[in-house]
Amino acid sequence: MTSLISKLIVPSPKKLTKMSTFLNSLILMIALCSALPKGPSLTSLPQVSQADTELVVPLFLLGAMKRKNDYKLPQEQLELLMGDLRLFVSPRRFDYHAFRPWIGRFYDELSKFEFSIETGSDSEKWAHQIAFMKNVFTGMMEVSNKLRHYSESKFQGLNLICSLMELYVKVLVLHDSHGDIDLSIKNISSKMSKFYQTLYFLGDELDKLPTVPEGVRLLFDSYFLRVKLLLELLDSQIPTSRDRDE
Repeated sequence: MTSLISKLIVPSPKKLTKMSTFLNSLILMIALCSALPKGPSLTSLPQVSQADTELVVPLFLLGAMKRKNDYKLPQEQLELLMGDLRLFVSPRRFDYHAFRPWIGRFYDELSKFEFSIETGSDSEKWAHQIAFMKNVFTGMMEVSNKLRHYSESKFQGLNLICSLMELYVKVLVLHDSHGDIDLSIKNISSKMSKFYQTLYFLGDELDKLPTVPEGVRLLFDSYFLRVKLLLELLDSQIPTSRDRDE
């Protein structure tokens, strides 16, 4: 009887070997899975430091990501997308480090939306808006790529060109999804006035530097003109006191 019980309870050496092999394989699989590179998740995005209090980024609430299984009217989708892009921009800076992991997701959202518009009955109605939103996204992506490379360099005027590119993004997100000035933004006139001052301050400071690389000067001039034109267009859309009275 005792012999029978021991046979039932104690595995044979052959079974022990199989169990050991299985456990070793399982441990190896777990280790390999843990070592795999992980993409950004809705709960693992870079957190905003307390020092950057202007940048309030509850990135796990990104509207673009929430829309995946809950498609709304095109206008609402575009407004949510613009709101998502703004989450990466504060009065102090454009957080390109936080933005970069989401570039692919934003690209997919825009592509899906563009496809739904192109194959719908109102494609002409939404063509301008989707084109503008693509320009905003492309502009932010371009600046994030340049800032990533420029931040690893050292030359005269580096901080000025980086500040100007960030200013360009800050001005882009003053628009609504139609490409017009977003008058719902608090103190937008004051923001634009500060952006004008910053723009010309950066230009004056660059002119004082004698050894800025030629290519950097050309890039600076390009972004300077873009920001200037955008600010002038936005400024022309701010209602005057007479307009408000009417």
